[in-house]
Amino acid sequence: MTALEYFRILATQYASMSDQEVQVWIDIARLTSADFSGCLGEERYNMALALLAAHLITVQNSTAGSGGAVVSGPITSEKEGDLSRTYANNVSSSSSSNPLESTTYGKQYMSITLACVGAPIMTRIEQ
Repeated sequence: MTALEYFRILATQYASMSDQEVQVWIDIARLTSADFSGCLGEERYNMALALLAAHLITVQNSTAGSGGAVVSGPITSEKEGDLSRTYANNVSSSSSSNPLESTTYGKQYMSITLACVGAPIMTRIEQ
């Protein structure tokens, strides 16, 4: 499957976006991420690109209506007249504050690519 086909399956909330718009975000995801194609294989790499594109779109949509602040958690308070919302932060203070943790798509992307970014393992010491 292509990254676009994975996107259509995994990010149904963006069904109203045209294939051309989604492909632009997939291209941005490809340009702004490490090339894990060799590590993941084509299928998993395409899935990872789709998830990263969905993450980027979600962040873009969240920041567009919030003056640049990332909206990452559930609404904790809301005022109706002159609408005012306060959001909880889903990222715990003990975490690394990785921006990918701000969306479900980003977390799924990290889960898929984790195997490609692990530390090397020493298997024996030569003396």
